[in-house]
Amino acid sequence: MSTQTPPGIGHGFGLRKLLIIASWLAGSQIIGRAFIVFDDADLAEQSLGLLTWGLLFEVISWAAVPIFTWYFVYLIKRGCALRQLFLWTVVLAAVSEIPYDLVSEGSFFSLASQNPVWALAMSIILLTAIQYTQPLPQLARIVILVCVFAAAVFWLILLSIGVRLGIAPLGVLVIGFFFIFYYLWDQENRMMLSTGGFGAVMFMTPGIGVVFLHYRAPLIQQDTLVSRIWMWCYPIVLGVAGLVFYFFT
Repeated sequence: MSTQTPPGIGHGFGLRKLLIIASWLAGSQIIGRAFIVFDDADLAEQSLGLLTWGLLFEVISWAAVPIFTWYFVYLIKRGCALRQLFLWTVVLAAVSEIPYDLVSEGSFFSLASQNPVWALAMSIILLTAIQYTQPLPQLARIVILVCVFAAAVFWLILLSIGVRLGIAPLGVLVIGFFFIFYYLWDQENRMMLSTGGFGAVMFMTPGIGVVFLHYRAPLIQQDTLVSRIWMWCYPIVLGVAGLVFYFFT
């Protein structure tokens, strides 16, 4: 696949190509779900071969996490208001919840795991807390931020935000990537090394997603922003796939 983009931003992956790659990677979760049947039978009684394929595609989908998280940070760096981005993120997370449960758990409602978009909303809350507490005395700021971050961790654990297979905390992964990208934005080598290492430690495949970011166009910050319409593909595709799995498997 060619990585050439319009001359205005140089050679490499532009915004649209990165989002297309991330979408295909995320879609692997749906393919993986097709190999696993949710019924009264225990998973241990299902075909080992099918479970292996399902697990493989599920793990591949995690490579999309750093790309989507990077794009949210990109929007902030391009001047998108945090309040506006937060509201859109909450709406997207809420709309995506039932489709996510259908695909992940085979039911219209489940508390086993919540979709990872909520972790993006939490990242924005944490960033806002950091910014708003800057004028405060150091001790007061530390106390407030410790409380806010502790509440965030509690929320992630209590609601199992982005937890996959009962062990992979994609919600924690999102927040980690978010702050690494945000604070190392102007330090390319450190940012890529830090996110690549973080992704590799967190079940390896997220580190692969960072590789695509490494080959993004050098002037990508001048690229045309993608329409908000693309974000609705997430709940729509999950919803269609979830309904198919629910009624026909």
